Amino acid sequence: MLALLLVGIAAQAQEAGYQPLVREGVVWHYNYFVFVDLVVGGYSKEMKVQFKGDTLISGVSYKKCFLYETETLPDDELPICCAREDNGKVMFTQPRHEVLDTLGSSFSNWDIFIPGESYEENGEIIVYDFGDMSSFIDSLHGEIVSTTDASVNGMPVKKYNISVYGAYECDFVEGVGVDGEHAGLLFAPLVMLMPGFSSEPMGLIKLTDLDGNVLYKGACYDDSHDGLARVEAGGERLRVHRNAATVLVDVPADGLLSVFDMAGHMVASRLVAQGTAEIPSAQLAAGVYIVQLSTATGTQTAKVVVQ
Repeated sequence: MLALLLVGIAAQAQEAGYQPLVREGVVWHYNYFVFVDLVVGGYSKEMKVQFKGDTLISGVSYKKCFLYETETLPDDELPICCAREDNGKVMFTQPRHEVLDTLGSSFSNWDIFIPGESYEENGEIIVYDFGDMSSFIDSLHGEIVSTTDASVNGMPVKKYNISVYGAYECDFVEGVGVDGEHAGLLFAPLVMLMPGFSSEPMGLIKLTDLDGNVLYKGACYDDSHDGLARVEAGGERLRVHRNAATVLVDVPADGLLSVFDMAGHMVASRLVAQGTAEIPSAQLAAGVYIVQLSTATGTQTAKVVVQ
């Protein structure tokens, strides 16, 4: 009886709890579409966001926020911005422009957001306010369409479906941030939707822990992000040959050649011309890979084993 009582108390505490957004041990995975040209179109790659380490700016404590596209966070990576959270109010310092410029993004129009308490000293902006979401969305000239329940790693959280300027809907999720196919990044939600921005579409794929376990599936999540489903992606099979040193790919038309491991991570990608493309085996660790060719007429895939 005592055990059941304790379980009930724990469940009530979890239900009543709040999942902080600014926290370590979690990785945000985003789909980033890169436009190539009108023939090839473009391709998607994965960008990651992670909080790690603390810092003081003008006497205010922040978590350092990193943006990267490698498998894990590099030790020498510089933070793109910093963040702190107070009673559900999430504040970010303005991101470094030299990094955002490489993404084809412009975030100079941050006046769509409300300045934080340390705006004058640190340039911080209130990017979310889960403590008073209604007033916050009003300040962005939007409205809350609906509020539903969701979960992050089994913990109940609130999901707010919002409409911006009466034209676009996406979600703001406790412990997750913005979620939508083209709704932006954790530290820069909605900016993709505002006039005057020249950014490529970004959307949330998933949240994971540091071991890769999925905690939350975003709007851009599909089975291909589970790895093995890439084997069946696309239409007709791609012709791939191997010798001791090279993977040879028959390329029927100009396009983008990409290589994925069986965890679904892109390990190589480049534009190729019609003919034969070579992928040096030395660039790949031993294992099974999916080779994918995207052209103006569709996508072809093949599986190859590197020993």
